Amino acid sequence: MATPNVSKPLSKDDRPISEVQRIGNTRLALVLAIAVLLIGVISQHFIIIWAGFFILVLMILAEQMAGLTFRHLSLKHQFASSTAEIDEPLDAELIVENPLPWPVGEISWELDVPESLRFHSQVESSSDTSSGYLRIVRGALTVTRQERLRVPYQLVGMRRGRFQVGPNVLIFQDPLNWSQWVRRTHMNDRLTIWPRRYTLPQGFWQAHPELGERRGRPWDPPDPVLVAGIRPYRIGDPIRRIHAHASAQAGQLMVKEDEHLTARTVEVLLHPQTGLHPWSGVDRGLMEESVSLAATVVETSLAQGLDVGLTTSGILAGHPHGLSLPPKHGSDIRSQMLTALAWVEPSGNMTDNLLRHLLGLKRRVVRGGIIVVVAPIWPEEVQQDWAALRARGVEIIWITVGNEHTIPVPGASIIWRWQEGSWSRE
Repeated sequence: MATPNVSKPLSKDDRPISEVQRIGNTRLALVLAIAVLLIGVISQHFIIIWAGFFILVLMILAEQMAGLTFRHLSLKHQFASSTAEIDEPLDAELIVENPLPWPVGEISWELDVPESLRFHSQVESSSDTSSGYLRIVRGALTVTRQERLRVPYQLVGMRRGRFQVGPNVLIFQDPLNWSQWVRRTHMNDRLTIWPRRYTLPQGFWQAHPELGERRGRPWDPPDPVLVAGIRPYRIGDPIRRIHAHASAQAGQLMVKEDEHLTARTVEVLLHPQTGLHPWSGVDRGLMEESVSLAATVVETSLAQGLDVGLTTSGILAGHPHGLSLPPKHGSDIRSQMLTALAWVEPSGNMTDNLLRHLLGLKRRVVRGGIIVVVAPIWPEEVQQDWAALRARGVEIIWITVGNEHTIPVPGASIIWRWQEGSWSRE
């Protein structure tokens, strides 16, 4: 399954889409010019005829110049980055460019900004709310010949999500104010605000279950082998493989037989369902906390150099049945996973999505791995038998949110509860 691309927004067509509209009184000017011509012809006054021709030529020239100028004027905006943290200012700018050798004069611009993004600019501008989730920011500039103007501004995300900034609107009037030209450009620019991250409690990664000679915490350097058995010493066996206790009991030298292991991994499973039934609605607070906790585990595990996988039953752009990313590590993986968590939204099919991904998750989890389940509520119909995973040394940690007593995740050896900004272990 494809992963979210953080360097480029998902779009069927990334080319800007422009809508051009002309509003004006050119017809009135044309009627006026024709009327003056007719009056001059009827009255046989050449001055009136020339006045009619002058108005007609002036109207045509103004239209041609305005159209040429408008076609070459450009207005675009760009971000310093396509991702940002909550409450972190992100630098951006509007760019107005006039490549023509004559001045344009005053133009107006508009920019649609979602209500979840705060807009700050030192350039004089005004704004109003066009709907419950969109704000229109307006301003004016005076553009001279062959000039590029920049309007710097900052956007501050107030919550996680995927937001489209724009379209931007360029408004220009011809020198005689007979007509107004409006271009609305959809740039397909989307900004991703990553979820909040918290600090995991001390002791979150408890001592891992013993696997032969391997002990410690997940970020400790892993022992690459597992003791599979004991056998008598043979000539040529390394001395370091001799098992002292078994040799003393058997009365002869005994050595350990090793089985190579896969590197330790952490699988993060996010199931952001907040009600027992789809029709019970969504508790947005619990869901946002769940996403933030999943992001916390992902970032902490990657920072320790572990391979991290991510599975979510929530939907996101391009993934209507949830998302499952195989375990990997690195800074690029961090960006992909935090972006995926920023895009997660609830749906009525999260339980079905969970069942869809659980089978693949159980197959790919490695010996000695950890599954961290982040779920406010675990559905009754998903009581999978994870005893086989426990037998393979897989540890299951459940992070729940709120104070409701819910059915525990089957096989969970450790339960952590996040409530009102603090941790408790059950």
